[in-house]
Amino acid sequence: MVPSIASEGIIQAAPKLEIMLILGAVGAVVRLLCLVIILVHAFQDEVWKGLVGLLCMLYLVCYTIMEVRPRKEVADCSWLDPGRGA
Repeated sequence: MVPSIASEGIIQAAPKLEIMLILGAVGAVVRLLCLVIILVHAFQDEVWKGLVGLLCMLYLVCYTIMEVRPRKEVADCSWLDPGRGA
């Protein structure tokens, strides 16, 4: 039986699929590493903040923005929290 054009397209798309799977796996590892770093910071700050961060990812995002202060040389995020002042 002669292979169809559709099956040839799938064969040609296989290397692209492998690259996308590899990039997805690398992204998942980076995300997990960042999550662990932020959770360690939250647990060091207060135990309840770490526990709530484990249960609610939205809280962890807010905690990251408000509590984990980036270095001023890298990024100035003081406009995100007007209560702290400049």
